Amino acid sequence: MKDEIMQKAVWLCKLEKGRPLPRTADALYPGAPCAFRAVTGVLPLIRKSACLLIGPEICLYNARIAMSRQGPGHKRGTEPYLLLISDRDLIFGFSNPLKAAVREIREETQGAVFVVTTCLQEIIGEDFDVVIDELSAESEVPVIGIHTDNFKCDTADPGLENTMLALTKLMKPQIVREKSVNLWGVGDRRSRDSEIPRLLRETGVEIVTSFPAPCSLTELENAPAASLNLVMASRYLPMAEEMKSRFGTPYVYSEKPYTPQAITEMYGRIYRALGIDLPAQIMILKDRAEARLLAVSKKLKGQTCVIGMLQGTQTGRYFNLAELLIKMGLDIRGLLIRDVLPSDREDIERLRKMGIDFPVLYAGNSMQSSAFLGAVGPDCYIGGGNAELLAGTGIRPINIRAARAESGFGAMDTILCRFEAASVNDDIFSFKNDYIKKWERTI
Repeated sequence: MKDEIMQKAVWLCKLEKGRPLPRTADALYPGAPCAFRAVTGVLPLIRKSACLLIGPEICLYNARIAMSRQGPGHKRGTEPYLLLISDRDLIFGFSNPLKAAVREIREETQGAVFVVTTCLQEIIGEDFDVVIDELSAESEVPVIGIHTDNFKCDTADPGLENTMLALTKLMKPQIVREKSVNLWGVGDRRSRDSEIPRLLRETGVEIVTSFPAPCSLTELENAPAASLNLVMASRYLPMAEEMKSRFGTPYVYSEKPYTPQAITEMYGRIYRALGIDLPAQIMILKDRAEARLLAVSKKLKGQTCVIGMLQGTQTGRYFNLAELLIKMGLDIRGLLIRDVLPSDREDIERLRKMGIDFPVLYAGNSMQSSAFLGAVGPDCYIGGGNAELLAGTGIRPINIRAARAESGFGAMDTILCRFEAASVNDDIFSFKNDYIKKWERTI
């Protein structure tokens, strides 16, 4: 198994532009890569709106669980509605049940109604868009259909792209405000007060709209008032192009960076696009980050690691993350990733010039990922993963999920904090011993 999985890996030095990574298995990770679940995780962030999810029982069940994880304190306009596609609907069609459900929901909301499909509806092929157009013409309450299209792909990105394009239907022409931005994909729903929006506000830049983050329909309608779109993930690019075409809004695209130099360059592009000199505070933060990096590298020098995707979802510039970890003193034994993005090319070339080479594997199946970890034998696994299973093999799990809610140097600081408390070897020793003691008590 180990030899077989290593044959499916592509070494960094041989990564070709535009060539997808070879599949490691036919069965892929369920859950996070599902566009339906991803879309149902962001729509409830829009206050005073409703979303109707249509699909089979298993999809609706999983979507409901995904939504419940946002916590009872999350402010929603309404709870999401679920519409089950029955066996009868498969034979006779579901247009009439869908129309009845939307009309009932529309009576209870003054906002918009989002209707989200699953793979089953897409495969059946019933003309969903005609039904949505008919419902939209009946009332001033917007009814917006979103295709998740997951049966055509193995990532959530197409469904999220469709969601963002759907949100542009809510946008209306506005008077453009100088030195103002929309933030698309800066972090997750907790990131409204993370470093990038905080620094922009402190330097006199107005934040018009931020998503995915809790927002109102009014904020989305007013998005064309911004003088710049900041796009932090490729899934938001189609929406940015649509806004540029319809409203003339320019955009700056920068996948989430991790090294001090890359973060500084990102801020430079943003402020140049806004016509503002780079604030002195950015260079202070850069110097501070490099000093912390040097201190941490003295602790970690010589330790080995594998980098994996967070919860099955690609977040930012992973090859730039690899460069950060190398600067921290770690030896990269491998990278588990889903896609090599166009924006990764510059990071890959820089690593090659540094003489760095490591295997890159398509992250699609937990059995193959485990085999890969067994083949390369790292000291730690950075990303996610089952902590107990990793500890049982002597691999320390380093979960950097908290970095998703941060941006700029804040994201880098969050990662450094995970390494500063103790040395890798000490952590592995204590974690593995605790693991063994736990199971000894059950024997």
